[in-house]
Amino acid sequence: MMTASNFVQIFDTTLRDGEQSPGATMNVEDKLIIARQLEKLGVDVIEAGFAAASDGDAEAVRGVADVVATPIVLSLARTRQGDLEAALETWRSDWESGETDRYLAHYSQRFHAGEQDYRAWAAHKRRVNSAKQWIRVGIANSAMFRYPRERDFVIVAFDQDYRSSNLSNSMRKVQYWVLENGYWKILYEGAA
Repeated sequence: MMTASNFVQIFDTTLRDGEQSPGATMNVEDKLIIARQLEKLGVDVIEAGFAAASDGDAEAVRGVADVVATPIVLSLARTRQGDLEAALETWRSDWESGETDRYLAHYSQRFHAGEQDYRAWAAHKRRVNSAKQWIRVGIANSAMFRYPRERDFVIVAFDQDYRSSNLSNSMRKVQYWVLENGYWKILYEGAA
């Protein structure tokens, strides 16, 4: 029986760290080829690049997320507004993709919303998203506020326009984002 205590998750950084060696470079197509091979090998998580570093890296992260079905695709992040904006856009895009595990990868294991912890909330999202044929998420009027005493904690508020095959709504949403091991993760979300 597979349990959390005896399960090994493979987290591969080849697409980002592989370019850190002198003379080593990869274009988007190179990264897509390697990502497909990593998926065949059974890698669970692919760190596809650093989306805030360049348009090319952002394109590569999006491209890898589009070509692999099973691995969770992540981008390295810093504590800069542009990085958080990129993380917010990737979250939105991953939600629209219908790939629930990609979407859930943006949430901290410490996530809480109301009475739901991460596990209960993730199970709820898997159930809800499995009934969707398509999802569209619009974000406008976003504001980001760094918590004064915590450099790696940001409150993000935005107008969300959500449309799917079986639900439509608009709301002002607030999320608490925290930097965990180099990645922006959502700690809380709810109506603003």
